[in-house]
Amino acid sequence: AMQLYSRLLKQDPKNASALANRGILWERLPFENEKERAKNRAYAEQDYLKAIEANPNIPQIYNNLGALYIDMGRYVPAVYYLTDAINQDPQYFTALMNRAIAYVHQGRVMDALADFNRAFRIRQDEPLLYLNRGLAYFAAGQYELALDDYTYLISLTPNDARPYLERARAFIKAGYPAQAYADLEEAVSIKPTYALAYYYMGDLMFRRGETDYALGLLV
Repeated sequence: AMQLYSRLLKQDPKNASALANRGILWERLPFENEKERAKNRAYAEQDYLKAIEANPNIPQIYNNLGALYIDMGRYVPAVYYLTDAINQDPQYFTALMNRAIAYVHQGRVMDALADFNRAFRIRQDEPLLYLNRGLAYFAAGQYELALDDYTYLISLTPNDARPYLERARAFIKAGYPAQAYADLEEAVSIKPTYALAYYYMGDLMFRRGETDYALGLLV
């Protein structure tokens, strides 16, 4: 596919769709090390920028570029291009989600929550919305709202250990250690190698004074 797009672009260098699709392929290419991964991302960035120059009216390309910048840890340009995508399509669920994630990384939690809630009004069936909005509520100290999102997420993905861990963290902050421990036990029953869950279990045991059992979890 990469060769086909490259051949097409030799004939039509301003084909925005071909440039955008080749950008996606660059992002998805397997890599052997971080240097190679960075090179692939740089090629993807170049293709997305050329695609936008060729046709500035395709919001999906702005979203793809914004998401790429999130992966690269470049949150300022991520927000810039994701905002362009949203301006072109105010109902663009994925762009709203991605901009919210970029805002969280910038520490702009309330802006992130505004975008997550806009996305929620568009779609209510995406598990990643509940995970990421829960993380934003947690960062904002709104632990009860985080608990609501994680509880609903668990109903959507009952065999995923991550929501149990995140709900346990919210339970701890909200002052419910017993419920937190039960969630951590569920997390490790789903994923027995979940080191972070064992860490929080050990921490809860330390707080209860059960140091021997805590050490057994942590060693």
